[in-house]
Amino acid sequence: QKANLMADASAGTDGKERQAAQLWAACTSTPWDFDTWMALIPFLERGGEAMRPKLREAYEAFLKEFPLCYGYWDKLAKFEKAGDGGVDAALEIYRKGVAAVPCVELFLSYCGSAVDSAGPPSAAGEPIGAGETRAREVFESAMAQVGAEWKSGNLWDFYVRFEEGRGGADKDARVAKVSLRAALLPTACAERYLGSFKTLLAEKEGVAAAAIEVLPEEDRAACLAAAEGDEQKAAVLEAAERRHETVKGELQRRAPFEDKIQRPYFHVKPLAMDQKDNWHAYIDDAITQGDKDVTQKLFERCVIPCALYAEFWEKYANWLEEGGEKAAARAVLERGSRGPFKRRPDLKLVLALVEESMGRLDEARAIYSELVESSGSVEIVIRAANFERRCLLGAPPGADDVASSIYEAAIKKYGDSEDLSAYTFLSIHYATMLAQVLDDAPKAREVCKQALAKNPSSKSLLQAYVHLELAHGGAGAEERVREAYTAAIDEKSPMSAEDKHQLHVEYVDFEHDRGSDIARLRIATAALRAELLAKSQEEQRAAARTTAKRPAASPHANDPNKRGKTGAGGAGGGAGGGGGGGP
Repeated sequence: QKANLMADASAGTDGKERQAAQLWAACTSTPWDFDTWMALIPFLERGGEAMRPKLREAYEAFLKEFPLCYGYWDKLAKFEKAGDGGVDAALEIYRKGVAAVPCVELFLSYCGSAVDSAGPPSAAGEPIGAGETRAREVFESAMAQVGAEWKSGNLWDFYVRFEEGRGGADKDARVAKVSLRAALLPTACAERYLGSFKTLLAEKEGVAAAAIEVLPEEDRAACLAAAEGDEQKAAVLEAAERRHETVKGELQRRAPFEDKIQRPYFHVKPLAMDQKDNWHAYIDDAITQGDKDVTQKLFERCVIPCALYAEFWEKYANWLEEGGEKAAARAVLERGSRGPFKRRPDLKLVLALVEESMGRLDEARAIYSELVESSGSVEIVIRAANFERRCLLGAPPGADDVASSIYEAAIKKYGDSEDLSAYTFLSIHYATMLAQVLDDAPKAREVCKQALAKNPSSKSLLQAYVHLELAHGGAGAEERVREAYTAAIDEKSPMSAEDKHQLHVEYVDFEHDRGSDIARLRIATAALRAELLAKSQEEQRAAARTTAKRPAASPHANDPNKRGKTGAGGAGGGAGGGGGGGP
C-alpha cells in the first residue's frame, strides 16, 4: 500500500488533493512510520502555494512524532520566515527546536536567523539595539548548551564573525573573549582558537584586560596584580597557555571516543553495535572523571543518536539518581516516555519504579493502568500486579486486593482468547502470589485446578500445582499430589509421552521422599521400571531393524589385491594410464 501511495505521489499534478489525502491518511493511521511521512512531506513541498497550509500542518505533526529530527525544525522555521510569521515566528520555532534537540547544526540556523534580524550596528555612543542584544543572547544560549561539543567550531566561528561585523571600539576585546573561551574548552577547534587569541593579545590594545574576565577565578588575581601593558599581557598569556595544557590532556582522552562517532544525529535506522558500545564506553569514562557538568552534557548528546535505545535513558536516570537527584532522574525518564518511547513500555516501566520509590504511588499506578489497558502483555500484567502487591503489604487490614483483580481480569482475557501459554503463565504467578504472599492456599489451589482443567497438557502447570501443595497444602496434600501425578501420567492424559515420563520419574521421587504409603511406592516404582524396560526393548528392536536393512559388504572389500578387479574406475585403471579399468 505504501509503495502504491508513493507511486501516486509522483504521478504528476493531476489529483494532487486526492493524493495528499491518501498520504495524510497513511500518516494518520501509522504516525510512527517514518517512511510514510517521507512520502507526504516532499509531495507537499513540491505542491506550491496551494499546499502551504497542509505543509505547515505536516511539519508540525511530523515533529510531534519525531522531535529529534533537527532538520525539520529548520524547515518549519524557514517556512514561517518566508510566510506571514516572519522572523519572529521563525525564531520561536528555533527556540522550541533547540529545546527539543539541542545540537550544533540547529543552533547554527537559529543564530543565523537571529543575526539576520539584528539590524545595523549601533552608532558610537548609542545604546545597543534590541536585535543585536537578542542575537548575542542566542549565541550565548548556544554556547552554554553545545559550545563544548567536539565539533562546535563552526558555531564559535560564527560568533566571532558576528562580533567582528558589529564593530565598535570594544570589538577586539569582544572577539578576544570569545576566542579565549573557545580555546579553553576541549573541542576540536581549541588549538586554533588559542592561536587566534595569542595574535589578538599581541597586536590589539585592551585585549588583556578583557581576557581576564574569561579566565578561571583562581587565575584572575595574578593577572590583575600585574602592571598594565606587557606585564599584564604576559600574565594573561601564561594563564591561558597553562589552562590550555589541561585542555590538551582532555582532548587526547576524548579523541578516541569522538573519532568513532559516525552518526551524532537522530535517525530511525538502527545504530550499529560498535556505535552503541562506543557511547557506553565514552559515558563510563566521563563518569569516572567525576565532572558532573561534562557527564550530563555527554548524556544529553548521547540520547539524541541513541534515543531509541532504552538502555541509555535508563543509564542516564540511574546516574542522576545515584547522585541524589531523583527528581531529575524522573524528568529524564518522563522525557523519554513522552518522546521516543511513548508507544513502548520500556521506559514507562522504569519510570513507574522511580515514582514508587519516591512515594508517588498514584502516579505509578496511573502508569501501570495505562500500560495494562494499552498493551496488557503478560510482563506488564505481572509488573502491575506486583506493584499492587507491594502496596497491599503496607496497607491496613481490609484494603482492596487490587493485585488479585489485575490477575483475574488478565487470566479471563487470555482464557477467552485461547492463548493458553499466557493463560497458564499468569495462572501460575497468581497462584504463587496467593499462597506465598496472601497466605490463601485454598484459593491458590482453586486457581491451579481451574487452569489444569482448561490446559491439562501443561507440565509446568502441573509442577507448579505440586509445589504449591507440598509447600502450603497442609492436611490432605499428599493425596492431592498423588492424584495429580497419576492423572497426568495416565494413558488418557493429553500430556506428551516425554512429559509423562518426566512426571512419572518425579512421582516416584515424591513417593520416596514425601509419601507415607509403601504400597503406592511399590506400584509407582514397578510401573516406571516397566515403562523403562519397554522403552529399552523398543530401542533394541529399532536398532535391529536398522541393521537388517543395511546391504551386505563385498567379500573382497578388505582385500587390496582384488579390489581393482571388481569394476570400472578401480585401481586397475591407474597404472595403465588408459581410461576404463575393464577385466
